[in-house]
Amino acid sequence: MIKLTDLLNEVEQEHLEEGWKENIMAAAIAVAGMFPAKANKATAGEKPGMTQSVKQDTLNVNMGTLFPSGKYVIQDQDQLKNILIQIVNYLSKNPNANYKVNIISSESKVPNVDAEKPNKPKVEPGYLATKRADQVKSSLEMLTAELKKTGAFKGDVDINTDIKAEQGPDWQPEKGDKASMDKFINHQYVTVVVTAEPGKGDTTTLDPYSVYANDGNGYFLNNQLHALAFRDIRYSDKQNKSGNLDPTKETVLLKLVKPNTAITNPTKNSKGIYTGTDYVIPYEDWYKTVGTTHVLTPDQMKKFERFKK
Repeated sequence: MIKLTDLLNEVEQEHLEEGWKENIMAAAIAVAGMFPAKANKATAGEKPGMTQSVKQDTLNVNMGTLFPSGKYVIQDQDQLKNILIQIVNYLSKNPNANYKVNIISSESKVPNVDAEKPNKPKVEPGYLATKRADQVKSSLEMLTAELKKTGAFKGDVDINTDIKAEQGPDWQPEKGDKASMDKFINHQYVTVVVTAEPGKGDTTTLDPYSVYANDGNGYFLNNQLHALAFRDIRYSDKQNKSGNLDPTKETVLLKLVKPNTAITNPTKNSKGIYTGTDYVIPYEDWYKTVGTTHVLTPDQMKKFERFKK
């Protein structure tokens, strides 16, 4: 005999699955509507039909904040809009370019449950990472389709997913492991990496870090200069400066400095002082980890590993 509670749960699940697309579509339409003005402003100096040169860094966007524990359906439309705006700001700089998008969805070795379903059934490794990647991919596909409709975006977007299951240390609850521990949380994320590509016939040499300030701030590890951080200068916190009035949307370029290197007036492109290891870190990950200090720790550097270029 079919129980009434089972029928109600099934109806609720169907409603959830039908509603998430409408939620994402509404956000995509709203954000895409901002694109023509941004794109036209960025290309105002071009001749008609001229292909814009590609001189952008890679954009890294943290979309893991959209998913509470065990969840994979995007419910917070406002938060989704804010994230998609970061992507639209990036695309609008080169509306004629083609783009590659890689969605990296990772899980730790903590056992998972499907919190979207009644009774929260246990699920296999990779289940949540795959579901979350699918939601993000749908969001970006809808956004891309809406951008095409504006006529201001001429490029193509190639979207791929990279699922990483059972990452990091083993789960050992008998030894006191908790799901809230950093060693597990550091391996639970959804990151979107967007890269502009040159158009056909465009032989321009890419400057991967052109949007970052030339002068950086020093950060110290074990009382020695370890790295220089450069702010994304597309954003401003003062109205008399160009850019959007939202410094929290910044990414940070972190360049490691060679040990025991004498440094005088270092800049982003200084020769011989860097190790060649660079990180492009989304604003929330940088400021939540480092805060306002100028000190780095080994544990903090481990958290930044996934942003290594």
